[in-house]
Amino acid sequence: MRKLYASLLMSLSVTVLVAVLSSCAGQVKKSNNNSVDEAATDDIAPGVSHTSALDGDSRTDGKKIVPASSEDTLNQMIKKQSDADIAKMANDLLMANPANMKALNALGLLNYKKGKYKAAEFFLNKALKTHSNEAGLYNNLAMVKLAQGEQREAVKLLKTGFNQKADDIGIMTNLGAIYVGQKDYPNAEVALEKVYKPGSKDVKVGTNYATSLAANKKYPEATAIYKRLLSDNGSSREIMLNYSIHLIENVKDYKQGLDLINRLKFVGVPEGARNLINDLENKAKSGVK
Repeated sequence: MRKLYASLLMSLSVTVLVAVLSSCAGQVKKSNNNSVDEAATDDIAPGVSHTSALDGDSRTDGKKIVPASSEDTLNQMIKKQSDADIAKMANDLLMANPANMKALNALGLLNYKKGKYKAAEFFLNKALKTHSNEAGLYNNLAMVKLAQGEQREAVKLLKTGFNQKADDIGIMTNLGAIYVGQKDYPNAEVALEKVYKPGSKDVKVGTNYATSLAANKKYPEATAIYKRLLSDNGSSREIMLNYSIHLIENVKDYKQGLDLINRLKFVGVPEGARNLINDLENKAKSGVK
């Protein structure tokens, strides 16, 4: 059962890396075969950091300044998710200044969501050459590396970004998710405790943080988070499953765990988890007797 539990948690943690963005800018869809929904953001947030989240100036080579309205227009195109307009405005900005960070970042993300990872790397690396102190760029390049299966390189980039900005939410969220996937729960806890806030509505961050706390035998803290998550997301099958595992395996509260299993079976078992649920149910029933 422990092996199944770890497998389930890993699948949840991978989702965090690409799906935890919150934004007012709507949905972005990667257009490769393994399509994943993402949300754009106007601020530094988990996942990728868009142009207006980065702090660089609009100067060209020191002799000329790009009008702020041009970058404002680019930000508006990003909010509207208009790929053609993003590309056009970014290229216009690069004509005025080939090192414009916001334009390079926008083109990097545009290629990332299309699955053109080498092109994405090119633009983001070019931006980093002149803006090596921008944490968001390291975060975005890490996501490109992760999409290509280069997890070790992604972690290095996230750590470099962390050194630039220790309170970057996106970097800490992504590091925490990777650490959970690697079962490095002490480091996952350290990363995620900087991100998770009481009352947070972020299911993925909360789930990963509770997982880390439980793995580190901080059961009361994990229980409190699961209770809050379930209260705010009563129909979430993933939360019900993970919470029931915690109740039965860690807390030994078989009655409450069994009640949650029955509730989960009523709303529908998550794909691939039926055998795990049967094992949990049998263990809980034995414990209740």
